[in-house]
Parts: sequence; structure tokens; C-alpha cells
Amino acid sequence: MTSGRGLKNRGLNSRDMYDVLPPTRQYTNQEAKTLLAKDGIDAVLVIEVGDTGIQKEYAGTFFSGSVSGNPTFATFSGSSSPTYRYSRQTAFRAKLLEVRTGRSLWVGDGQVRAGGLLFIGDGANAATTVSGYCSEHLPSCASGPA
Repeated sequence: MTSGRGLKNRGLNSRDMYDVLPPTRQYTNQEAKTLLAKDGIDAVLVIEVGDTGIQKEYAGTFFSGSVSGNPTFATFSGSSSPTYRYSRQTAFRAKLLEVRTGRSLWVGDGQVRAGGLLFIGDGANAATTVSGYCSEHLPSCASGPA
């Protein structure tokens, strides 16, 4: 484990929690403390991770249209489709606990965010993007107007 090697370089030993407390059953606080102390473990780093999942947010409408005809009579046709922005946030909390007393020795937290627009097609031009969307989601319009 990479983080274990990093700790060892600083004169600390680390163990995977599942080596000491296999996830085969629930442990009481006293049982966990006893098993950890028996293995010579004096502190435990607990990391809790929370994720919002993917959040979908309306980002505007993509409109495409065309005009055909002559100066006296023209026909306009167009279509529009919504565009969405997707994001997610992952937060974590970390606590270093002393096994014997349960006292918090260190507490930290942080978060990571990611997001962007969802693009469909190869991005070369609007026509290939719309064509890609149509062929995947609206097969009846993939070949263009009738």
C-alpha cells in the first residue's frame, strides 16, 4: 500500500483495518479497542467519504434553424434541445484517534468538485454534434428532415 510505505519512511507502521477487524461482523467499541491494543496499534486514522452523486443542472438551449425560399415567401424551420451541466462533489473527513482513550488527536476535512457541460459528437462542428445526438437519442431524425 503506497500510503503505508510513506508512513514507514517517517518511522510509523500501518495496518489495513480489515487485517485486524475483518468485516464479518459488528464490533463493540470495547472489542475493537481490545483487538487493536492486542496488535500493538495505538492510533487509528478514520476517513469518511461522502458523495453528492451526479447533479444535473439546466444550462441553456441549443437552437438550430434554416431558412429557405425567395424574397417574397420564405420558410423557416428549426429545432431546439436543452443543454445540461453536470457536476458532483465528494467530501471527506479524517480523524486520528488514540485507541486507548478514544481521544481525537487530529481532525481534517476537504472536498473535491468536478463539473462541465456534456458534449455529444466529435466537437468538430454543430452538424456532427446534432447528428450524433439524433442517432443516439432520436433515431427517426438521424437521417435529417424528410
